[in-house]
Amino acid sequence: MSGARDIELGANTNELVTELLWDIIYLTEHQFLLPYYHGEHKKFQKKLVKRVGNHLNSLVNNSASKPTGSMTVNVRHVWRNVGDRYTLLYLPLYFKELIWCKATGSIFHVIIPHTKDHVIHEHKEWLLAILEMAGYWNLSHVRLYLPRDDLTNIQTLLKNLHWIGANLLPNENRNECNENDDITLSDETYIILECEC
Repeated sequence: MSGARDIELGANTNELVTELLWDIIYLTEHQFLLPYYHGEHKKFQKKLVKRVGNHLNSLVNNSASKPTGSMTVNVRHVWRNVGDRYTLLYLPLYFKELIWCKATGSIFHVIIPHTKDHVIHEHKEWLLAILEMAGYWNLSHVRLYLPRDDLTNIQTLLKNLHWIGANLLPNENRNECNENDDITLSDETYIILECEC
């Protein structure tokens, strides 16, 4: 797994947990970084730390509903907002990679890993697991971000949209981005499906 660190025995546990949490936040947000900006890790990290700091300050000051920094009000593109909660899912029966997730408001964003080298079977099983997790956190919607180049699995999911009541969402129109939106980030490499929990 890129970005993960080995944990030394006897090291300060709180410091390691903090580093792990920052790694999860960084790598989750990094999934939306456009490929030609991948070499600018320090710049991206600095912006992300500022955005997370602004978000935490707004939560502390009870003004979480007010967007700060590069956060946007557009409900369609809440993926740009810093998450209220970040997590990793590991479903080894279906995916070889970790699944990066974050919750913003009432939406659970799930970034499905690239699986173009194998076909995912039992779509209902892993989708139900994700829906169950979102329900446990009292979230109302799940947004699946599927890599555009994973045609086989996308076609299978699109054929079966009816049983989960999913909708296909349009990608962000980069021409309509606010001047505060970070132009290094985009959802254009994904097909986005949304369903209610």
